[in-house]
Amino acid sequence: MLRVLRARLRGRWQALLVQRGQSLVEAALGFPLLMLLFFGIIEFSLVVFTYNTLSNAAREGARYGTMHPNDAAGMATAARSLTTAIQCGGAGMSVSSSLPTADTVRVDVDCDAPLLTQMIATALGGTGTIPLHASATMQVE
Repeated sequence: MLRVLRARLRGRWQALLVQRGQSLVEAALGFPLLMLLFFGIIEFSLVVFTYNTLSNAAREGARYGTMHPNDAAGMATAARSLTTAIQCGGAGMSVSSSLPTADTVRVDVDCDAPLLTQMIATALGGTGTIPLHASATMQVE
């Protein structure tokens, strides 16, 4: 009777050990996918934040240009003043302004937004940055 009881307990203990190993393998397979999803969400939100900041900067530069249409340096300064919260990799941020017609002003802002996963992107043959472009056109007052 005691031998039968020991055999049953040993079988259950081994089944528990097998289940622990199975859970460890499932966790080892699921953890990289979870981290990929986590970093993807963070990366996407930072790129959207950078684009929104560039768009606001272009709008601010164009708004300044509506009051001072011949001051290209002032338009660039007004646009750059709103981009202190973002980092632009490579050559940095470029701001250009033009007068497409006599009564409109256009401000273009370009930025190479660096990625958090830049090391992984360059290892896979990418540049590690995403080129972003925002422009705003307004009528001169």
